[in-house]
Amino acid sequence: MTWNNVLVYIGSTKLNEIEFFDFKEVKGSGMDNNKTLLALYLAYMRLVVEYGKYTLPFGIDSFVKNEIDKGTVKVTFKEVEKYILSISKQIFFATISENLNYLSNLDTYHVIDLTKPLLTPEKYNRLLAEVMTK
Repeated sequence: MTWNNVLVYIGSTKLNEIEFFDFKEVKGSGMDNNKTLLALYLAYMRLVVEYGKYTLPFGIDSFVKNEIDKGTVKVTFKEVEKYILSISKQIFFATISENLNYLSNLDTYHVIDLTKPLLTPEKYNRLLAEVMTK
């Protein structure tokens, strides 16, 4: 995996403005912002896997909430599958069930279908407050 591969396949217009390993906030909103963040995380995760000393489980929360461009959704899921879900390490990947059809190797993953949130709103807010203060 090279940074250029990520730039080409993800197709974010903002990636050209970001220096690799320059950890700054990505400004803006919308799917282009999501694609930019996803590309950065894909590259960094692969570097940790390929060159890191330690083995870590990775987690990716759903990066697609209400995207209407199905072509963009298809590309981003293909890249996640290619660069992250193909890793032989423990990966937690959360997405809405309707997006599972964008994964071509779904039968090789252990899928857990949640019918309700794992945390009550009160517990979520308490944990969020702890994380945000550190």
